[in-house]
Amino acid sequence: MKKHGRQLGGMSGPYFLRMVGRDTFLLTQDVCAVLVAQGIVTKTPSSKAELKAVQQAFNVWQEESGRPFCEISRIVAMTVLG
Repeated sequence: MKKHGRQLGGMSGPYFLRMVGRDTFLLTQDVCAVLVAQGIVTKTPSSKAELKAVQQAFNVWQEESGRPFCEISRIVAMTVLG
């Protein structure tokens, strides 16, 4: 989608996937802060390796909880750091 779609930069792709019913997580500022705090990534993920690490973390959380990615994403975003 990113390669052939127009104006699908940033969060447009994940929001579109959610709109059409695809279960996906969102890398909001709050989610990225938790991912950094948990040591999954060192900064907001942008490289293939960082995005793969994020996907693996969400896969593990999904296996452990049985919840869809959209719910996990919301829970992670609401996590209080500090």
